[in-house]
This record gives sequence, structure tokens and C-alpha cells, in this order.
Amino acid sequence: MGTNLRVAGPNLGSCSGAARHLSGWTYRHKLTQFTAISLIDDLGQHRRRHRPRPVVVVAGPHADQLSDDVRQTLIANLLAPMELTRQLLPSMIKNGRGTVVNVSSLVAETPLPNTASYATSKAGLTQFTLNLQLELRKTPVTALLVVRGSILGTALNDAGLQDPVVARLTTKFEKLPQLRADFVASRMAQALAEGRQSLILPAVSAPAVHFRRLSGRLTEALMGGM
Repeated sequence: MGTNLRVAGPNLGSCSGAARHLSGWTYRHKLTQFTAISLIDDLGQHRRRHRPRPVVVVAGPHADQLSDDVRQTLIANLLAPMELTRQLLPSMIKNGRGTVVNVSSLVAETPLPNTASYATSKAGLTQFTLNLQLELRKTPVTALLVVRGSILGTALNDAGLQDPVVARLTTKFEKLPQLRADFVASRMAQALAEGRQSLILPAVSAPAVHFRRLSGRLTEALMGGM
């Protein structure tokens, strides 16, 4: 009740039905086109629909990557969320509610071959969200960081598996619980309802992620929560 969903993205799929159900609306929009992010400035008006474009997945040796693909990966996974957050935060704080949700990746937590650009962009998103949580501590707005593994059957996962090294790594870690899109969505909704600041999927990965964050927590404690 009181929800009005706005969805922007290059390929909306079933999100359109969810938006209609919640009396919201959608528009297609190439998030890797950084100048186009200004569209978010006026969410109250319908904008013209943009033709859907494919998401760029950079996998393979970094020296073999195209400069434009590396740039688009960083824009889509890091700069776009940062800019959208910058634009929306003032009104969220003024309205006295809201949660910024950023979806990062387990790839950002440990070095893996042939994932340099993607892992770097997600590591940046993780750090941005952690810093944002500290900045928002005295406001009514919160930030939720979702760190997840790969989701089977998605275009992103399938494209990454086209790289032989990524495919071998996936086979090596096949004993880890496999994630489904509906399961991830359900857990994210639950985390939002509970007001949590982090969600790590699969849960078996949580201890390693928390251990990696330990030094940051110790530094924060020494600085008196600044």
C-alpha cells in the first residue's frame, strides 16, 4: 500500500507486469550510456521508451578487452548506481524513508582470473555501499548491500560461461548451492522487510565475506564510528 514502482533498464521483461500491479510504470533505458542517467531526474513523468540493448559482459584476459567494453562495465556496475543514488538521496531523506539497494557479487570478494573488469566494478560498488551505510547512519534512509553468486539461467551467467576459464572455475565450485532468481528476489524482499544492511547468497559464503570485512570494522571502531 502506498507503493509506486518505477523501473528503468535495458530489458524489463516481467518487471513491467510487477510495475503495473503496483500502479507504477517502466521505461527502457541504456544505463551504460552515462549521459542518459539524467532521465532519473524526473521520475514523475513518462519518458520515451528506449530500444533495448544487450548488457556487456567482459570476461577473458584483461589485455584482450576492448576499451569501450571495459568502460561500459564500469559505468553500468559502478558509476550508474553512484549517480542514481546521488540524485535520489536528497528527496529520500526529505521524505523520511527509503532504502538504497545495491547488488554486488562474490567475484568482488576474491581474485579470479579473466574477471578483472567485472570484479573491479563490483568491488567498487561494494565499497560505495559500505561507505554509504556510514553516511546514512543518522538519517531515516538505509542502504542494503546484496552480495550474491551467479544465478543459473540468466543472460549474464550464460555470457560469462562462454569464457573457458570462467567455465572451468564454475565447474570447480559446482558443489556450492546454485542460486535461482526467484529465491534471490524472495531473500532480498525479506532483508528489506527486516531492515538488514547486508545479504550474502549463498549463505555458505557469508563467513568468508564477513572475515574479509573484519579489518574495516576494526578501523571503524578505532575511529569512533566516524
